[in-house]
Amino acid sequence: MRIGDLVELSAKGKALKYCKDFLGMVGIIAALDHTERFGKKEWFYVDWCGGKKHQPHLRTDLKYVNKKK
Repeated sequence: MRIGDLVELSAKGKALKYCKDFLGMVGIIAALDHTERFGKKEWFYVDWCGGKKHQPHLRTDLKYVNKKK
């Protein structure tokens, strides 16, 4: 995933309490952050359309938007 990609929650993301506010929303990746503080993880900051801005998510919480909707 890169900055500018459209995303939505994956099945794993939909199961998280943290992500309940973003169910059914589409977002755009606004920034990336690499950290080694809690292991080597890459955080994706998503600006959700109609929701909160600049929320951090792991790659496993997100999937690309299906173009056939």
